Amino acid sequence: NQRGDRSALFAARRHWPTLYFVLVTERPEAGRSCFQALSLAALRAGEPIRTADIVDLKELRIFRHNLEDHEQLIRRIFALLSGATA
Repeated sequence: NQRGDRSALFAARRHWPTLYFVLVTERPEAGRSCFQALSLAALRAGEPIRTADIVDLKELRIFRHNLEDHEQLIRRIFALLSGATA
């Protein structure tokens, strides 16, 4: 986060301090979820932006079995969109 307090994320946090951005990826790092979140409240100027697996954010109350079901679904969707077989 090179722009610090001038970044769009910090501007958004001023308006919505409890907002989360949910990122969906078809290729998460090993051991990571396809669903990751960025908490605006956790941003710190000058520090790298870090995402957390969405299931690890207890305040969101997402259960692991629900996440696993949705990860299977999202992998199929990404495969269909890319023309690969799931």
